[in-house]
Amino acid sequence: MEKYINQLADFISNNKEFKYLDISTSYNYATGDSFSLSVDNTHNLTNNNMGATIIDGILQAGLNYKNVVKPRVDKFKNEHRDIKTTTQFYNLISTMDLSELINMKGQKIDRIHTLVKFLKNEKIETEVDFYNWLSDKDNLLALSNLKGIKSKTIDYFKILTGHKETVAVDIRLKNFIKLSCPDLDNITYEFAKELLMKTAKKLRVEPATLDFSIWTYMAPERTKKEK
Repeated sequence: MEKYINQLADFISNNKEFKYLDISTSYNYATGDSFSLSVDNTHNLTNNNMGATIIDGILQAGLNYKNVVKPRVDKFKNEHRDIKTTTQFYNLISTMDLSELINMKGQKIDRIHTLVKFLKNEKIETEVDFYNWLSDKDNLLALSNLKGIKSKTIDYFKILTGHKETVAVDIRLKNFIKLSCPDLDNITYEFAKELLMKTAKKLRVEPATLDFSIWTYMAPERTKKEK
């Protein structure tokens, strides 16, 4: 493990094109953006809208974020800025067809409905509630029992709600590890997560910042250009 931590850290430190980016200020929000949070974003929220956070977290698995997920999340936030709580979102999708609301069909719709009901039963109304709830390991196990919600989605929800001490490993992060450590094979989720967490510590950056920085660096438009 130590060998790969050093390789990854050296690759980042010696790469002039690699930039550290904070998800809570760079991801869905920018200065002047119509979705911007207040200057004092105490809880490091990414969406500041419980409906958008639920949609974001469920849709991201297996779908192109830039072309499929983000446009739907942004459209929802723009049209439903007042949906700050789980109950408000529940009431909205009880009176409107969720498939039409986010222009999506299939199992993702069922999973959103299931998660909303689950969060209501757990009395999780805001992203701050969700942040605190996700801090308990027993709760993570309960969440993982829902169909379609596994380690990556749980870690992603943690980041969306303001957790800085985690990473959500996807194909971009795994490809970055392979790029930095070419002799490393069969990278499991847990191994990749541990490697990135320890590398973040070595580089003295928050894991969530390292996650988003790598994810941005490995954008398809950039990696295709290099080939």
